[in-house]
Amino acid sequence: MSETVVAEFSALAGRDPADRLPPEAAEKLQVLRDAREQAGTLVRAESTRVHEARQEWQRARSHVVELEKAYAAGSMMRTTRIREPRGDGLDDLELHPKERVLVEKISIDPDHQRLAVERSKVNRLKAALDRRQAELARQQEAMNTLGALLNACEEYLRRLPRRAVVELDDGGSTKAPKGDVAAAVEHARETLRSILEEIIDVVSAPRPSSEVKAALAQRIATMGRAPGVDSFMTGSGGIDLPTKRVQNLSAIMSDGSAGVCAGSIDDTAGLLFWLCRGQLTERLNDLVDEIVEDDCALSTEERAERLAGLKARALEVQRNEVALLEMASATGAAMLPRPDTDPRAYLGLSGDLPEPKA
Repeated sequence: MSETVVAEFSALAGRDPADRLPPEAAEKLQVLRDAREQAGTLVRAESTRVHEARQEWQRARSHVVELEKAYAAGSMMRTTRIREPRGDGLDDLELHPKERVLVEKISIDPDHQRLAVERSKVNRLKAALDRRQAELARQQEAMNTLGALLNACEEYLRRLPRRAVVELDDGGSTKAPKGDVAAAVEHARETLRSILEEIIDVVSAPRPSSEVKAALAQRIATMGRAPGVDSFMTGSGGIDLPTKRVQNLSAIMSDGSAGVCAGSIDDTAGLLFWLCRGQLTERLNDLVDEIVEDDCALSTEERAERLAGLKARALEVQRNEVALLEMASATGAAMLPRPDTDPRAYLGLSGDLPEPKA
């Protein structure tokens, strides 16, 4: 068993959630904080590089647009001399032919070598910008993931009761996988997803009809309100019908302000539940028999037992996942943890501690 820390915080000691942890867990939390800070630094640096790459690409693109406009406006003239018959019988002598000049306005070829070079430069800069943006998105994802996990761990520690005993898990160590560590991590996550689906099925499973009928009978008994006959028996009054207190916000017309008006009204529903208790119970039980399928129902005890087992399995799988991530990091193949990793699994804390709130 590792060192135990009994958390009895004073106002000073309770400022940092890490103060609640044993040294090994506190070190893991600090590593997570450092990783989150480093990720933020990388994001800021990459954001600057993306900004510079975008500006360089935009300048190159603007230059190409200017070149295209200049080439389109800067046309050149081509002169063509066309020989025509003289019409004087001397055409075959090729002497002093009659000529006319054809002047054509020709635009410069848009695929001119210089323009092609500039366009190629724009394409290269755009590809570089796309790579920078993809890298920035990857780093932002890492920063957000680490930040979410860090917040979850610190919030979990803050929510623990002040006198909670925070100790490390005394479970066995995880063996190194025979194959690829990344594949082992993905297998653990797939197993966890399967367990979480089972938990959803257990939580959403209906209660057995016997439990539902018992709960309905108790509810009907609670809602029923019997009339009073004390006044009638003494001859001083009639039957006292059940009443209920009501309170509404109404406008006080005399001065225009609003006030709370309260009063009592007859509790007709309560009288009905008391008077027709047997009939209501019978009809509601018939509805239960039509709706509830006892084959897939779980009693309160069965549900609690199955949930406890599934949650224990989920925690163990997450401990294994965290250990595999640490192995991957040691080999240089760092992988991101899940942002919703159980803080007890990530920090190596005992499963006897309360589970984190959803």
